[in-house]
Amino acid sequence: KSNPLVQDLVVAGEKITTAHNNLLKSKRIPADAVSWYTNRMQFKDETLENITSVINRNFHAIFVIADKETGKRRLTVTFNNDSISTMTELICLTLNLKSQTKNDSILLSDNKVIAKEN
Repeated sequence: KSNPLVQDLVVAGEKITTAHNNLLKSKRIPADAVSWYTNRMQFKDETLENITSVINRNFHAIFVIADKETGKRRLTVTFNNDSISTMTELICLTLNLKSQTKNDSILLSDNKVIAKEN
């Protein structure tokens, strides 16, 4: 027999558990919901600026784009459970960019820009 009080307490996204004869309500985030969102990212004809913004937000990475023209380059790509280094490599190979790690940031720039600095 269902308890009408419990039905009134629980709403979508919440769960009820019992402990020592007490009902405990908490938020329920399905394990696959967060991992699906952060592990699979798909971009279609998106600017590098927007792609790196999403990666920075979801992975707590710090991608920095060297100049506005590089940030305007467009890319269609799907990342599926890829590491930051793999994503960086795919972006660089596809857009003919170089990456440098400086102060925990990943600087993305045209091959020519970094070649002049070295």
